[in-house]
Amino acid sequence: MSQKVKDYRSKVAIYSDILQVIDENGGRAGPTQILTGANLSHGRLMMHLETLMEAALVREEKDEERRTYLMTEQGLNLLQEISKVKKFLEGFGLPL
Repeated sequence: MSQKVKDYRSKVAIYSDILQVIDENGGRAGPTQILTGANLSHGRLMMHLETLMEAALVREEKDEERRTYLMTEQGLNLLQEISKVKKFLEGFGLPL
């Protein structure tokens, strides 16, 4: 019997997924859009968003009814660089 090894995403891959979802939604997205698109639980999403906000890659806007997360210019730059690294690694058959 062979054991199936579960592949876990790196933090960089998770950050990339979060930024990608925000980018695909015009640079701003709500938590439900992000957690669905990045395949994260609410608790894990909030933990990672906090890290991204502390690094000034994402910022939060709140109004009376909802929260929205916006990608900063630095966040867009990081997403573009991660995409380059991802393509480079794929050339060697390696995941991010």
